[in-house]
Amino acid sequence: MSVAKSKLSVPDIPLILITISLVIIGIVMIISTSSVVGFTDYNDSLYFAKKHLLYLMIGLGAFVLGFKTPHRVYEKYVWWGLGLSCFLVILTLIPGVGVMAFGARRWINFGLFTFQPVELLKFFVITFTAMAVAVKK
Repeated sequence: MSVAKSKLSVPDIPLILITISLVIIGIVMIISTSSVVGFTDYNDSLYFAKKHLLYLMIGLGAFVLGFKTPHRVYEKYVWWGLGLSCFLVILTLIPGVGVMAFGARRWINFGLFTFQPVELLKFFVITFTAMAVAVKK
């Protein structure tokens, strides 16, 4: 194995440690700020912390998948992703499809879960920008 190949597969340890620290701080903040509301409304003081941990596990799975996927795969699908993301963002404006929350339509209801398509759009805009900057002229 070449030296360049081995360096590419090594994760950035300081970045991962900072991310883990921020996640732990976030969990502590959620527990400290929402335990009373959780106990009052749901009879479980850790209701919001458990919900957050579920989303954290889903995010961890997405992180591992993204870490293991070569960036060339993203480049192949960036145009499709941008198009789909823009289409989903436009769908949020349609009454009945877009869910109104706090005076704005930002969500799409898929039955079992709601989804905010702008989050997908952010990923593909960042990927497109990185691809555009990496192009050599």
